[in-house]
Parts: sequence; C-alpha cells; structure tokens
Amino acid sequence: MDVDAVDELGVFGDGPYERIRGMVRGIVGPNDDVLGLDRFSLPYEYSAEFEVLRPVDAARRGPVVVDAENRGGASVLGVLAGVQSRGTPPSVSTYPAGMGAGCLFDTGVAYARVQWQSGVCASVPGDAQGVGLVIVRDFGRALADDFSTSVLAGASQSAWFVNTLVAEGFNVDPATGRGVYDRTFAHLSAGNWLALNRLADDGAPQYPYVRPERAPLTAGEILTRPESDPFYVNVTSYTDYYRLRGSVFASAPLPGRARHYDVPAPHGPGDPAWASLVFESMGCNGGVEIPLNPVQSTPYVRALVAGLVAEPAALPASRWFELGPAPPPSPHFHALDGVELQVPLVDEDAHPVGGLRIPDAELPLGRPEPVALSPCGMRSIDDGCGNFGGWQPYPAAELLVRYGSADDYTARYAEVVDGLVDEGFVLPRDRDAAVRAAHRAFDAAT
Repeated sequence: MDVDAVDELGVFGDGPYERIRGMVRGIVGPNDDVLGLDRFSLPYEYSAEFEVLRPVDAARRGPVVVDAENRGGASVLGVLAGVQSRGTPPSVSTYPAGMGAGCLFDTGVAYARVQWQSGVCASVPGDAQGVGLVIVRDFGRALADDFSTSVLAGASQSAWFVNTLVAEGFNVDPATGRGVYDRTFAHLSAGNWLALNRLADDGAPQYPYVRPERAPLTAGEILTRPESDPFYVNVTSYTDYYRLRGSVFASAPLPGRARHYDVPAPHGPGDPAWASLVFESMGCNGGVEIPLNPVQSTPYVRALVAGLVAEPAALPASRWFELGPAPPPSPHFHALDGVELQVPLVDEDAHPVGGLRIPDAELPLGRPEPVALSPCGMRSIDDGCGNFGGWQPYPAAELLVRYGSADDYTARYAEVVDGLVDEGFVLPRDRDAAVRAAHRAFDAAT
C-alpha cells in the first residue's frame, strides 16, 4: 500500500480521524481462479486507488466498513458517514468538515474503499474482470493488520459485487483458508450478482452488471463455504420484486448466520431533485413526469449497518414481505423465462404487506403506483427506470380527515418510530430527525 497523502479529517467522538489515500499494488496468485487471465503474461500485477478514513490513535481502531464502490464511487458512505460522494475516485474526492449529519465515526468505526471495476481501474482487464475480486479480497487482508473486524458493504450494483465475491470464493484467504471479511452487507441486493468471472462463464463478454436472462442467487447459493463465509445481511426493496426478480432470493430459507429485510421503499430515491434525471435523461415513463415514490429506507439501513458492525447476532429477526402471484410481463414488470416469480401482496393503500413496517407505510401519504416505472428491465448498467416508483399523493382534504393536524400525524408517526427504536431498526440518535422529517412531509402534503 503506497500512501500518497494523509489528511486531517476532523474530531469525532473521543479523538481525531485521518484520511489516508494512495495506491494498492499486488499480484494475482497462480491459484486465483480468475477467468481469462491465461491470456495475459503472468504473474499479473495490479494497482488500484484506495482510501481509509480511520481514528488517528491506533488503540481506537476497531471495526472497518469497506465500501465495494458503485461505478467507481462511494456506495455506502452516505449511510455510514452522512455525506454523499458518488462517482468520484479517492484521488479527487473531498469531504466536508464534520462529514455530514448523522456521521457514525464517533462510534469508532472506520471506512475504506478500493477500486475494482473494469473501466474505472486500469488494472482490471475487460476480459478478466475477476482481477477486481482479487483486489478487494487482498485489500481486506491488508486491513486486517489495522482493524479488529471488517465489513464488506455495498448498495445496488456494489451489493451485487458483494454477493459475487462471496459466491465465487474470494472471501477465502488463500494463506489461511479463513474468511477475509467477517461480515457483509448487501443493500438493494435481491440476491443478484455480476458477470465478472465464473458465475458468468457462458461465452458472453464479461460485464460489471447482471445477466438479465439469468436468475438471482439464494442465500444458500451465496454462502457455500461455512469455514470462511461471513455473517450476511441482505436488504431487498419493494421495486426489486418487479425489476430484480426478488422472489427468487425469497424462495429459499436463510442459513443461520444471515438476516434478510424487505423494505417498503423503492430502490431509487424519490427526491424531486431526481426528476430531471429520471424523466428527461433516462426517459422513464416515456419521458412523462409523474411524482416519484418518496418513501426511503435510509434511517433503517443505518441502524442495520450499525448493528452488523457492533454485534450481528443481536440484529432483529428477518422481515419478509407476504408474496402472491406476479403480474404478466409488462413495461412495469420484468419477468424471467422459465421461472415463476412472485411479488408482494398489498394493503388497501397499495403498500406491500409484511416486511419492515416503517411509518411511511403504516401512515401513508399516498399510494406507490405504479410500483416500478417503465421500462422495467436490466438490459444494461444504464437501464434503471424500474428502480424508481410512481406516487399518487392523497388530496390534502383526505389526509386531514385521516390524520388530523400535522401535530396529530407526527405524534402517531413518532409512536411507530419509537417501536422501531426498541426493535433495533432505528438508532436512537436518528429518532428525532425522522419525526421532524415526517412533520415537514405532512405540512407539504396538506
């Protein structure tokens, strides 16, 4: 690990943090099962950008969350540290003072990431993309000298990378046979995987995305090496049952050291600021703008990540949607030839039944229809309309009849949040912010 810079990051909790960035360099070993590497001169050397955000005091270093990157940028940093930094490599990323609201660095957790994707990291050939799996594996091995516990985490595409690394056997330390990463967090995963290596050894070009004609994996197919498998947490969103065939993952029981949580929120954010991207740039819904489903899972995901870092065995029990027959194939539902899929059953407000009962589904301000925007497919890494859901807001008069004033609504909302705090689905530190956001949302809706 060649360090290019060490910067002060700020003081969190009881001590200062530093940011280290530079390049990792290594060699793909002769026994590493990287498809296509035989076409290159061996030994194959790699290099990739990395960064580590950690306590300056080595005695305060405990767990580290390793971000699996999404398209070359941070994937779960926003959940862990409260600041969004998507699409930029470590060498050009900058972070604000204090990182952001809700930063968890004061709990002593550290953060790290390294490049792995072909087209982002020059060392990962397009026809031997399994090199990226080796890089992330070896990065975790190197961090073991500095941290007591390691968590490999990702959201969406990078969650599928997490699944791929474990399923392909790259969580096995080649020197010891033990697991490299102790725990993994696959957010917005639905059991999907990337066509990087052996799983996609079907003659088609390798690609850092899913094979749309192939099925997701179940947890039992991801976790097949008990001696090295990590504790595994999977999160699936409502729209993932329509675009990503989430019912395949849900069709089989979980191994003992795993948890699964269905969240009644869309895969993609419903912030109105995304409307121009979704409808103009991506052309979703034929380019016709409609309200986006605003329900989000961030506070609950933060609690799950924090729980996984602290004590995975103490995480809440898994939460699954109740499923029923899938609709016929359409621009709003992505079917899979030869596989009988299912989708969540819904209540009278069109919100999914079961799963994690968050207050936005218990006390809805609208109906999440259509569940997934058209065209709902996975033809390429840019074919993401089905990640976003539509929204039919209830008229102000109806909301006032249902809930009364904003204060009345907020009081009921707070009761649901307090129950989730007790269950471990919301951090106490995030409780008040969630309640204030609900008050603002009701005010805006009425």
